[in-house]
Amino acid sequence: MKTLMNETGKIANLNLVALAAAIALALAFAPALAATIVVPTTSNPDIQDGIDAASSGDTVLLKAKCNSAISAHCGFNGLYHQGVDIDKKLTLNCSGAILDADVPLGKKGETTDGGATTEFVGPIRLGGDGVDILSDGDGTTIVNCTIRNFKDNGIEVNDADGVTIRRNTLINTDGDGGLDINSSDDYLVERNTSIENKKAGFELDGDDGIIKNNIARGNEKVGFEVNGDRIEILHNRAFRNKDEGFKVTGDSVGSFTILSNRAETNKKEGFKIKDAGDSTISRNFARANEKPGFKIEKDGDDITIERNVSLFNQDDGFDIEGDGHIVNRNAAIGNGESGFKIKSFDTTITRNRAFFNNKKAGFEIECKDGPPCGPITRNRSVGNVKAGFDLKKQSETTVSHNKAIENEEDGFKIDDSNTTTFYHNLARDNGNSGFDIKDGDDNTFDRNKSIENDRDGFKIKDSESNTFIKNTAKKNSEDGFDLDDDSDDVTFDGNRAIGNANTGIENDGGPDTVLKDNTMSGNGIDLAGKGDEDGDEAITCPDSAGAATDLGGNVFATGGFDTCVPEGSDS
Repeated sequence: MKTLMNETGKIANLNLVALAAAIALALAFAPALAATIVVPTTSNPDIQDGIDAASSGDTVLLKAKCNSAISAHCGFNGLYHQGVDIDKKLTLNCSGAILDADVPLGKKGETTDGGATTEFVGPIRLGGDGVDILSDGDGTTIVNCTIRNFKDNGIEVNDADGVTIRRNTLINTDGDGGLDINSSDDYLVERNTSIENKKAGFELDGDDGIIKNNIARGNEKVGFEVNGDRIEILHNRAFRNKDEGFKVTGDSVGSFTILSNRAETNKKEGFKIKDAGDSTISRNFARANEKPGFKIEKDGDDITIERNVSLFNQDDGFDIEGDGHIVNRNAAIGNGESGFKIKSFDTTITRNRAFFNNKKAGFEIECKDGPPCGPITRNRSVGNVKAGFDLKKQSETTVSHNKAIENEEDGFKIDDSNTTTFYHNLARDNGNSGFDIKDGDDNTFDRNKSIENDRDGFKIKDSESNTFIKNTAKKNSEDGFDLDDDSDDVTFDGNRAIGNANTGIENDGGPDTVLKDNTMSGNGIDLAGKGDEDGDEAITCPDSAGAATDLGGNVFATGGFDTCVPEGSDS
């Protein structure tokens, strides 16, 4: 029994020794606890002193006022006349302190560049950056600083990934930006204000960044210039900048998320987007910019543009190029050119609104390099100075369920468009024709309505092989349907022309025009036309007056002003 107890004691002692050794080893390799270094103090009178004394992961905490009894580089009212370099991971928390490069008479300032610190005697404006994060500064955070008047940037980041720039104010710097991030990825830029800088408010270059809740105001160039891929741009404001509010350029893949930003009263575009394929641009607001509210350049495809508002810009509300986009539920109001100017193919344009006095067309849409083009569906264009919809070069497009109301020119102006279906659209109370169709072949117009327009319901010119099925032209100030003499092989089947001031169907087309099962009533003249080149009548009129007459399936109300008169007839 004694031997067992001794052996047990030895085993217990060995276990205690092993445990103590393991604890010692763990403590030896454990990271040091982060320290907080306060500036100014007698041991660290200047900001650069605190940074140099810090270890990776530490916080350098400035007092809100620089104490001139401790530091020689303090200005009046507690300003820090200091510019610093950061070459390790740390947090610089300014506590609202001001770093000011303007050193007045009788005061001193200092800057650090590449490890070399230089002192200057005022009056002088310090060169360099306010805060320069070097390539070894991955993971650094700058927070609660006001940085102003530096000859370069307020904050510059060079090849340092994972930095956080939060709640800083950057004013009147001369470099590329109040905040200038170069070749740095995975950054977070949040709740900063950059104002009245000589170039950009924010100049940001890198991938996988987040730019959130920042303000750029009154900068001499762009508010936000963003270059890279897979960047989130969220809830920012850019206003009164001398160039664009937001200028966003993809590097290789784009894939931006541009959400709930505001661009107002900038001298160029509100939003200028380039090489931004596979991006989402949603719920943004552009107002009173001097160029288009939204400019999407042609080098980026497959962008979703939805629920944005563009109003009172001096150029187009939306100027969109590139292919394969989805343009959905946007609004363009009172812009100096067109509400929507879209030059694209295979782009879906649906449920958008252009209204209240856009100075050109509500929608100016040209199909580029198609087919396929469109579809263009369920959009509304109201009260614009020119056409509601100005459609060019559409091919194999479906244009359906759109409304053009109270525009000063045509409701739908359709030019050089072929093999396109126009279905269930409404043109009402427009200042010219409801539908003005020119140089378009092989199109189908099905169940459209053209009502109370100031000229023709449907005007067809220089177009062949078009089919009109079950359309309604009602109470227009001129003809219901006006087919000119350079159009041939046009079929009118099952249409209604009711109460138009001139002719229900003015058929001046060639001899291959087909009129079948149409209804005409209450027009100044129900049906009129001219003979073909051989002198034969292109249409035949009823030979008796009185009740409605069915002629080849067409129904006329004859007698009084409701008559059928071939051109050249005396009756």
